[in-house]
Amino acid sequence: MTEVANSTTEDMQNEQEPFLQIQSVLSTDYTYLSVASAEPPFIIEQPPNRLFTVNHSVSRDFRGGNPHIHLGYYELLLFLEGNAGFFLGGKHFQLQPGNLLIIPPDTLHKGEIYTGVNYGRIVIHLSQSLLQLLSTSKTNFQALLRKRSDRIWQLSPENIAKITRAVDNIPELEKSPQKVAQDTLVLSYVSWVLSTLLQMIEYESAAAVSPRPSDLMQRILKYLDAHFTENLSVQKIADDLSISRSLLSHEFKKYYGDSLWKYVLKLRLAHSQQLLTEGSSVTSACFDSGFQNYSNYIRLFTKTFGVTPRKYAMTHRSGTVYL
Repeated sequence: MTEVANSTTEDMQNEQEPFLQIQSVLSTDYTYLSVASAEPPFIIEQPPNRLFTVNHSVSRDFRGGNPHIHLGYYELLLFLEGNAGFFLGGKHFQLQPGNLLIIPPDTLHKGEIYTGVNYGRIVIHLSQSLLQLLSTSKTNFQALLRKRSDRIWQLSPENIAKITRAVDNIPELEKSPQKVAQDTLVLSYVSWVLSTLLQMIEYESAAAVSPRPSDLMQRILKYLDAHFTENLSVQKIADDLSISRSLLSHEFKKYYGDSLWKYVLKLRLAHSQQLLTEGSSVTSACFDSGFQNYSNYIRLFTKTFGVTPRKYAMTHRSGTVYL
């Protein structure tokens, strides 16, 4: 089977203009990769050219989006109001007000928003560069977030109000006429918000939300996570799971809104990124991630991320990069 899917990805569904929105952005010189192609095999959201973004908004008839992963940043989603489901880590959850989700860069996820009601949320995007900057010898923010990303947390009404007030204050700090050390003040405040959230969930129980995973879908995802680096085809996956190819494709499409093979490619590309960052040669990253054709891998990687694997590795680690 060819590594590059023939069908193009549908454009992400756009949010209608929110009628309440407070957004804060801090511009920096930190440079991120840009996407060269508008038609990657699946959606990988590139981070903005900022260390963080904070967005408190309420929208009506927000349609959600396609399954996607983030490249280079964590997302914190605090659900405030509405009727919404969420796909995260292969499970489907019905969200409740006060649910806090921590989404690492390499986790496939998708919001499922039901129309006709307001959808209120606070979304915080934190670049890995910022988290490294804010971390200390005793506090590793990336490790803390990843460790707590395996469940959905429930904040109390008091803590929801506290975080909402804090988030809404950030734009005021950036608009302050006092410019001396303003950037460090804003970063310190963001660090305080993050630290406060982490401290809150230490004393809060995991959210009492009931996942609604399909048993078959759980089998499919478990199989893919264990075997994606092997020489696979859709037919082989179906045979190994003792189901028909059509049922396999239909079930996956129903849950993720995209094809199974694009998900396999996502897993392989994300894994190859990790290998390149850890020091693997481009050739090793290609074949150790499950790709069977070197040229196809180079083309797909470059088309998806807008940069060759070699250049990607050079910008994410020091030392010599071997082909």
